[in-house]
Amino acid sequence: MLRSREEITQRLTQLLDADQSPDLGEVALLVSAHGRPEEVDVEDELGTLDTLAGQLGPDAALDDLIELLFTDLDFRGDVDDYYSPDNSRLDVVVRRRRGIPLTLAVVACAVGARAGIGLMPVGLPGHVIVATSDGSRFVDVFDKGRSLSRDDCSKIITTLHPGMQLTESMMSPMAARAVVVRMLNNLVGVHQRRGTRSELMNALALREEVHASQIERDRAGGAKDVAAALAAEGKLAEAADQLERAAQDVDASVAAGLLAQATRLRAKLN
Repeated sequence: MLRSREEITQRLTQLLDADQSPDLGEVALLVSAHGRPEEVDVEDELGTLDTLAGQLGPDAALDDLIELLFTDLDFRGDVDDYYSPDNSRLDVVVRRRRGIPLTLAVVACAVGARAGIGLMPVGLPGHVIVATSDGSRFVDVFDKGRSLSRDDCSKIITTLHPGMQLTESMMSPMAARAVVVRMLNNLVGVHQRRGTRSELMNALALREEVHASQIERDRAGGAKDVAAALAAEGKLAEAADQLERAAQDVDASVAAGLLAQATRLRAKLN
């Protein structure tokens, strides 16, 4: 069990940096554990998601998942206390079977992934929904798994934001990092409204770490682009120098990849 916020933060940023499609259940549970490290055992909670998925048959499809979560288990949107911090804590959402669109979307995607059902969260402005991996179906997890057409999605947006029009970019799937940032933004807002200062500072600190991790990835990516251009011109030593300099300014996990690439370039000089 991860006991310290430092360990939890390291695990979260490693997942986000190393994999474009990490387990949404794990990253969301790490956010929960960061806020309550003595209460949340991430491995145990992942086991709960496994158990939920185990209730689906080997050939389960989206409709089976919807029936399990929203009929049999009665997951639904919390309309009574929408801004409760518990609605942004995945372990509590799974236990209470109540949540906000974002956390319910994570539940659907995480359980679906474990049952071989490919789903993606879609971050409409102000309302997260779920789409199949091929983009052919959309589901409102806040409304007991109601199927949505594109017109329905457009109506959701115009209801929440009069005058705003649905665009294709709004229908794009959310990356795991975007899910984490949105979850932390929700927690920041909740704790600001409630005046819970220590919880607010924890959420702000984790959000800063997630942003800093992305900045380091961008910096490393830029160094790799420059090195590739130098290597294409036969300037292998200069390319390796570029990577090694960049490695001095980023996290160790990111630096390791840069240094390994520099080593390969220098090997070609021999």
